[in-house]
Amino acid sequence: MSRTILIICILYIQFITINGIASNYYIDSNSGNDFNSGLSPEKAWSSLSKVNNTSFNPGDSILFKSGEIWNGQLLIDDKGTENKPIVYTFYGEGGKPQINGQGQEVYTIKLADASYTEFSGFDITNTGATSHAGRLGIYITAMNGDIQGLVVKDCDIHDVNGEVDKNLQSKTTGAGFGIYWSNKGSASGRLVDALIQGNHIYRCERNGMGGAINRNVYHLRLLVRQNLIEQVPGDAIIMNTCENSIAEYNVARDFPRTLPESNAAAGIWPFNSKNTIIQFNEVSGHQAYLDGQGFDSDFWCENTTIQYNYSHDNAGGFLLICGSKDRSPDGESSPNTGTIVRYNISINDGGRTWGNHAHDFPLIYFHGHPEGTMIYNNTFYYGNKMSELNGTSPHMIKEIWGEPWSTSIYNNIFASQLPGAKIDMRKNKNTSIDNNLYYNTPTVEDENGPITDINAVKANPMFVNMLGYTVDDYQLTEGSPAIKAGRVIPDNGGRDFFGNPVSDTEVPNIGADNTNEWVGILDTPAQDELFTSYPNITRDSFYIDIKEPLRNAEIRLCSLNGKLLNSYSYKLLPNDKLELNLAKQRSGMYIVHIIAEGKQQSKRIIKL
Repeated sequence: MSRTILIICILYIQFITINGIASNYYIDSNSGNDFNSGLSPEKAWSSLSKVNNTSFNPGDSILFKSGEIWNGQLLIDDKGTENKPIVYTFYGEGGKPQINGQGQEVYTIKLADASYTEFSGFDITNTGATSHAGRLGIYITAMNGDIQGLVVKDCDIHDVNGEVDKNLQSKTTGAGFGIYWSNKGSASGRLVDALIQGNHIYRCERNGMGGAINRNVYHLRLLVRQNLIEQVPGDAIIMNTCENSIAEYNVARDFPRTLPESNAAAGIWPFNSKNTIIQFNEVSGHQAYLDGQGFDSDFWCENTTIQYNYSHDNAGGFLLICGSKDRSPDGESSPNTGTIVRYNISINDGGRTWGNHAHDFPLIYFHGHPEGTMIYNNTFYYGNKMSELNGTSPHMIKEIWGEPWSTSIYNNIFASQLPGAKIDMRKNKNTSIDNNLYYNTPTVEDENGPITDINAVKANPMFVNMLGYTVDDYQLTEGSPAIKAGRVIPDNGGRDFFGNPVSDTEVPNIGADNTNEWVGILDTPAQDELFTSYPNITRDSFYIDIKEPLRNAEIRLCSLNGKLLNSYSYKLLPNDKLELNLAKQRSGMYIVHIIAEGKQQSKRIIKL
């Protein structure tokens, strides 16, 4: 009998060991004690070292008390399961729990081969006495097999003083990131179905987020979405060494001009990646001395799709496309093949007046020998940049070096406030240009003979407001010559920037707006200020102050791509303060419109 009981006990212990019982562990830096059990707020642990030296089971939650601070590093290397992830997050009321690396190590948080682990809701910083190349906020490694289901979300990562000069450390490791992933040196390790979402990265040097280069193993289905990146001088998001991955609904802005002149940088771009989709993002205010575009399709990339993005006021232009001519697998070539650029809106990109590349900022820059690029149904508006150009020619597209192969440029609106905005393909092979609308863009040039746009439309596109500052301003008005003037393109994505359907059999519009008649959200530009809004960056609610009583008024809340989310009608809208709630909306940018008595106005709101 006792032998039977013993066997049952052994089997039960084995069951517990294999399957684990999920527990909540509490960490309180002020009132906790590492000699406690950690299993309740009253018996919380206190230190990072206690957490680092404890093994956790699938389903466990490690909860840090809100409003408190820990100095040092947090190492996370246990594995959850698909149904029972290990969760690191917070408990209690107050600000996000902060973990401050103090520059003691190159990282503050390290997620090492941490499959099915969720890290969310923290404040992360890593400032040393001096800047240090390679300093990171969150360091993600994947070195042994498929590391699945890792999640990093809703964190603030800031004040990471890495080195701004990436040349002081090799490009394979970078010069400092808010979030960094790596499988460098691994023969098999990769992230699979990882999610990086809703994070706010600011004041990090040099970059927002990206990864190391591994030419043999690609991270699979990485999803980077709804992040806000600002006050970062270099690259906002580098989709590095990825396959079938997506960067979407991110906002990158306000890039300080602190990079050395020898450093190139851009907003959101893939490098050494396959089948990357970059969509529904907004990038503005890049100020790099080299490149400085909002978007980029870079070396060793195959089948990149850049679509439904809003780019504006980037010093180097809208887009860089680059790749080498030699496609041999010798380790030296760096091809770029099959880039698709469609349904994007670029407003007032370009304008660099500093450094060795001042006054040279085409909207699209070809560098080297990219092959099979398709650029169609985009809207490009180039403002009055006479003083910034300083006598040089304005360019919509410019090939700087090499020979782009088999480039197709269809159904785009090229509109400029300056006459003579060129499309200069220089040396190229097999470029096809057709069905574009040109306004103050009279010439297509190349050194291998003329390229003729046989079905060109040369006219004012008739935007809602060509001098405007929102994407709605660049919708088409009734009677626009761009309506039903494009060419049919198979496999065209099925929708335009604003969410309107695009047929693959019926003739589409030219540009990023495929409405067939004028149904713009705004009827006319605002004449007077009807309201102010604050805060313009929020996690939950924002307020509207109505300047004067408005009769028969309507308030509309729309997504960045024009989808109507909510509307509120008033017979009389008093001059008062109203609260609007975004709690049910995901992170991203929204447009709030007020329309009343022939007047209207729009404001942009960002939800973190």
